[in-house]
Amino acid sequence: MPLAQLTGIVGQSTFLWFLGIAVVISLVGRYVCKAKLPGGYPLELIVAWLGARVGSRLFGYWGGEFKGLYLVPAILGAVAAIYLFHYYAEVHKGK
Repeated sequence: MPLAQLTGIVGQSTFLWFLGIAVVISLVGRYVCKAKLPGGYPLELIVAWLGARVGSRLFGYWGGEFKGLYLVPAILGAVAAIYLFHYYAEVHKGK
C-alpha cells in the first residue's frame, strides 16, 4: 500500500488523476442520463471527483495501480457517486 494512501495525502499527480477520472465519468453520466441537474456540469464534476476519492479508499487497494492510485476503485467510486447524484436528482425533481 503506498504511503500516500496510508496517510491520506493527495499529491498533485494523484489529484490530477482523480480529476481526469472525474471528467470522463461525469461526461459519460451526463450524456447517458440526459437530465437537467441542479448545479450543472461543475457540480457533477465535483461529485465525481469526491466519488473517485472516496471509492479509492472504500473499495480497497486492488486493480491496476498507477503512481499510488488504484484505478478500478476510483472509477467505481466515481460511477457510483454520479449514479446516486442522478438518481437523487430524478427522484426529487419538481419537489
